[in-house]
Parts: sequence; C-alpha cells; structure tokens
Amino acid sequence: MHSLPDILENMKQNLLSKRSKKTAWKIIKEYFSFFGLETIREELWILTKGAITNDLVDQSEKGEDRYDLIFHYEFLVLFTDAVNVLNDKRKKKQKQPDYLPASNKIKSQKNEAKITAAAREPKGSA
Repeated sequence: MHSLPDILENMKQNLLSKRSKKTAWKIIKEYFSFFGLETIREELWILTKGAITNDLVDQSEKGEDRYDLIFHYEFLVLFTDAVNVLNDKRKKKQKQPDYLPASNKIKSQKNEAKITAAAREPKGSA
C-alpha cells in the first residue's frame, strides 16, 4: 500500500530502477510544486516534535537520541533549502517546462470528475 498518486508512484519506481537524472529532477519539481519551503519546515518539525515527545517511542528517552533527531531535522531542512536553490536556478535556465507537473494533472483530473458529475445531475434538481 502507498499513499502516493499513481503518477508519483511510477516516478518513484522509475527512479529506483533506472536511477534517471531526468526523473530525479521531475520528482524535485513535483515536490516543490506541492509544498512551499515554510510548509516543508513546519511538517518536518511536527514529525520531529512528535517523535521526541511521544511516550511510546523508547529511543526518545535519552537526551542524545533527542539531540540526534533535532540534528537530523535541521540537516534535512538545510538539504531541502539547498535542493530548492538548485531547483529555482534550473527553472530560471529553462524557458518552457518539458512536462506538465503531476500536481496540475491531478488537479485537472479532479476538475474533470466534478464536471462529469455535475453533467450527470438532473437539470432543475439544484
């Protein structure tokens, strides 16, 4: 089971099997088209805070383990910032995107489903 939409799951499988630079850049573009930097930081902090403060997680009982989680959080934020800089610089170099972002495809599919559902409703039922 996975929570990724099929298009992103396919990118993941392609990346893992072919280790394609083009697929890696597509995934990076998709990630930043779905989430802004501030949202990424907030979500990472929520995950880190949950792990540190969760009574059921034995590993967070030691101070050193909590420090390691915070270090990993801060380094992951730094890594995300670095990837974002690379992505922004690459976008500026490219004039036209070579693909339609999956986020746009997913939004488009949702809109098409709404239109289709609305067309099926009997007229005057509103």
